[in-house]
Amino acid sequence: MLQVVNIKQSPIGTEKAIQYIQNVWNHQNQVSQFYDEICHLSLAGDSLNDFYVLVNDEKIIGCCGLIKNDVLKKADRYPWITSLYIDEVYRGRNYGQLLMNHVIHRAQLLGYPKVYLTTGKTDYYRRHGWRELESDLNEKTNKIYYKKLTEQR
Repeated sequence: MLQVVNIKQSPIGTEKAIQYIQNVWNHQNQVSQFYDEICHLSLAGDSLNDFYVLVNDEKIIGCCGLIKNDVLKKADRYPWITSLYIDEVYRGRNYGQLLMNHVIHRAQLLGYPKVYLTTGKTDYYRRHGWRELESDLNEKTNKIYYKKLTEQR
């Protein structure tokens, strides 16, 4: 059975969920400390620092987070969608959109008018209604995108 769950309620355990997220993003040469911090913030109970995993038959196959500060700290821009990932063998089934919609819905419930993200995967996000805000000045390949939550279907 396919389900999106907060890492605090992962049916295979919180530590395995955190380990999955860290393994995925460490493999992608991301900053390990960043993921350590946000995973542990998620456990602290702050509603704006939550990570979710996509579970299929008791196996984690994807992840996504809703956080206050991404790598780019912009005091006037939050929350951020971060770390969307679906295992390669499960791609092409709209699981990424399923996970993203769950996290966006969470932001809507918390009353936020917009969500932001930074990515180099521009076509994927444009196809799903995200709008480019600006380039990330630190990395020429990444862009900042936003989505108005009132536009969610």
